[in-house]
Amino acid sequence: MPDPKLQAAMEEIKAVLTKHDIAGIILLESQKYAEYYYELSPTWSCAKIEGDQLHIRAKREHFPSDVAQAKCLTETIGMIVGFGDMTARTLDAVTKTIKMIGEHFDVVHQTRAEPPPEK
Repeated sequence: MPDPKLQAAMEEIKAVLTKHDIAGIILLESQKYAEYYYELSPTWSCAKIEGDQLHIRAKREHFPSDVAQAKCLTETIGMIVGFGDMTARTLDAVTKTIKMIGEHFDVVHQTRAEPPPEK
């Protein structure tokens, strides 16, 4: 069951992203649940998430000029590369933190990808 507090917070964050016409990768955590959201479709981006697929609308016919097409592609690629850089840095920092904690405490956590622990 999702956490209503996280869902409410995420809706507020989505509204902020829309208001400011910006992209974002949002991760929220409560004591027992996580909520995430990818916004890759501000008005200046040619990326769009449909279901579990990312589509890049980049055909020349979708733009009023070659310059507009190049600008949209450059900005979209910059957004995706920037997110890649930051998520890699975040993963590295979190992994190091977990290892440091693990040196002092037992780290017990189950992800959705893991089978439930045996009882």
